[in-house]
Amino acid sequence: MQLFPTNRKLQITLLVLCAAIIVFAYKTPEPPATPEKENLFATTGADYYMKHYRIVSSNSEGKAEAWIEGKELSHFPNMTTQLIQPYITVKDKQEETWTSKAVNGLITNGNEIKLDGGVQIEQVNKQITLKTKSLVISLDDRIANSDDHVELTTKTGKMTATGLHFDFDNRKINLLSNVRAIYVEP
Repeated sequence: MQLFPTNRKLQITLLVLCAAIIVFAYKTPEPPATPEKENLFATTGADYYMKHYRIVSSNSEGKAEAWIEGKELSHFPNMTTQLIQPYITVKDKQEETWTSKAVNGLITNGNEIKLDGGVQIEQVNKQITLKTKSLVISLDDRIANSDDHVELTTKTGKMTATGLHFDFDNRKINLLSNVRAIYVEP
């Protein structure tokens, strides 16, 4: 079995082709580094980084109960995780699906997620929409809390308040103070 062709002309042609590829690769300038292409681990101190991620949380029976996905995720050695444009989906006990999205998120201790910037919670069938500046979601307790201004919109009206306590499983939304409501007849 021969590893190289016996034809001398073919050998020389292959050798010249390899040399041309090496010279081309050596002389081709490397594109300048952009923030997206830099080593994010070295520049941010993250121990791992993901783009366009999806994490699924299941119950003890293996049934998916919550999904966390988004544009970017950076995990740090101090056990915090930074989320860019997080999108969280939670199913309640009645199998209703709720989504939450924000500009930024931070996971600090296990399943507690702090959302910040343009936070919006929505029932998938579009019956209820909540908007606030910041929100803390505990996936273990399946509860969300906010101390900020909250705007709740339904198909029959709109409510505003300061502060929110939301129990996903029992579908209980408590507006805490300065509650104002506008009712629109269907």
